[in-house]
Amino acid sequence: MNPARWRRAVFIILSTCLLVRVLHLAAAVNSPFLYHPGPDEDYYLRFGMWVAGLASGDPAEFAFMDPAYGYLLGGIFKMLGPGKPVVLALQAVLDTTTCLLIALAGRELGRPRAGLMGATLYALTATAVMYSATFLKATWVANALMLWVFIGLVLVRQRHAWPWLLFGVYCGYCVALRGNLSLLLPAAIVLLPWVQSAQEQRRRSIVLQRLGLLMAGMALPLMALAWRNADLSGKVSPLPNNGGTVLHQVYNADNPRAESWYPPFAAYSNPTDIVSGYAAEAERRTGSDLTAGQVDAYWRNEAFEYIRSNPSTVATSIARKTLEFASHEEVANNRSLAEERLFSPVLRTLPSPFGWLFALGIPGLILLAWHDRRGWLIIAPLLVVIATFSVFFAEARFRFHAVPLLALGGGLLLDQLWGFMRAARHKSLAGTFAMVLVFAAVSAWATRQVPQTGISWDAIAWGYFKMGDLIAAEQVLETPHPGMDITDKWEEALGLLHWSQGNFEAAARHYRNATELNPVSHVAHYNLALALQRTGDINGARRHAALAVSIAGLPEYVALQKSLGQP
Repeated sequence: MNPARWRRAVFIILSTCLLVRVLHLAAAVNSPFLYHPGPDEDYYLRFGMWVAGLASGDPAEFAFMDPAYGYLLGGIFKMLGPGKPVVLALQAVLDTTTCLLIALAGRELGRPRAGLMGATLYALTATAVMYSATFLKATWVANALMLWVFIGLVLVRQRHAWPWLLFGVYCGYCVALRGNLSLLLPAAIVLLPWVQSAQEQRRRSIVLQRLGLLMAGMALPLMALAWRNADLSGKVSPLPNNGGTVLHQVYNADNPRAESWYPPFAAYSNPTDIVSGYAAEAERRTGSDLTAGQVDAYWRNEAFEYIRSNPSTVATSIARKTLEFASHEEVANNRSLAEERLFSPVLRTLPSPFGWLFALGIPGLILLAWHDRRGWLIIAPLLVVIATFSVFFAEARFRFHAVPLLALGGGLLLDQLWGFMRAARHKSLAGTFAMVLVFAAVSAWATRQVPQTGISWDAIAWGYFKMGDLIAAEQVLETPHPGMDITDKWEEALGLLHWSQGNFEAAARHYRNATELNPVSHVAHYNLALALQRTGDINGARRHAALAVSIAGLPEYVALQKSLGQP
């Protein structure tokens, strides 16, 4: 392909990619979800503010989840101020660079047209557009995986040794961004020499030298991460101290299907509640004070004991979730494509992507790897994403990390089909189409096994409250929503609505409903205490203020308890 034509095509694709994301961002900044971020979004926003020195916080709290995104947000807040739209605008640019990396990877493979096709697919992928306007690290992880692929492709043809050291450091960054990407470390150690040996033969001493540099590069950030975690939580490990907790959430006797689940002792209004709930329960069971690392180890042992006792149940769950990876349905976690489409004309216009990306991308990568070892540099991170999805949470934002890899695979397949058509290779064309149809059928079957995602109307109402739009919040809360489950958050929103209207009896009724639905919600107990105080039920107010303090002794809870005449 003519280089000038390729550059013009790349410019058009990237311009389209950025334009689509900016148009969506214009809608997203007026969406209630910007004002009511999901639990993980709230955690990372507070993490970033703490890093930037703009808010206080418990350092140990920020050792619970992968740190890189929190530090990236902190750097942005420090340099450009704490404005949320600035972060989202930068993420739109970052996602556009992911699109560029797909095009560059295609050219690196000697398939420039395939790279352009893959980049076009990614530019118009609805989930990529959606996640770029959230405070989740999904956009950064997708970019990191695509950059890992591109650097790997360049590295295997390099004659110099020092880039291997830098790639090792980059692999460490990937681990800091998402702990499960630690699987990329052995993948790099095994695959790079093997793929390079197909390009040209190198002396064994040279191969060993480069592997040594690669591992030395990996060691630097891993040691820094281990030092950080030891300093913040007492756990000497490059991985955060949430592994045991997450493993227990998935694998326990109360969750035989290994789905997204939270025990009664750990409410999920944000990850901090999970930390405190799991820590308190571990200490109650052991009868002793535990460090964060000891809490993590306790729940990891509990999960492994369940896995050892129920191998067939666990294997069945993992197999089921592996098939669900192919589903066209987007299972919500923190953010939902179905919900975002209510407020974004761009997302309503773009089709749901995953089924056809899966049907095109997997065959494209299989065909590449069959003829070219470099294909395994794309398949390896894809397998890491699938493993994470299957072993842990089978939800959309964890699957999204594979989207740029599948888009590249889709571009490779479309380019292959075009080549077969031009060469009149009808048997090859028919065989490739048949492969696509098989994977499309798998996706269709998997879609029927996954329930459709509903709308979290309570989150929308809370967003309107935080925007100060009480009329819109009231409309959401007073409108019937057939099939909606009544949650504690819905009841809390109704309580706030009646509180704002001065109807404290009704507010207390709904806050009481919230505490019954979620007995460990300290926020609901606190608000119920305030409402009961307004109605004159001082004894009831004291009881629920004490419960709020016992669950989470926040200063405002203690102050309320004292104002009610309690010690």
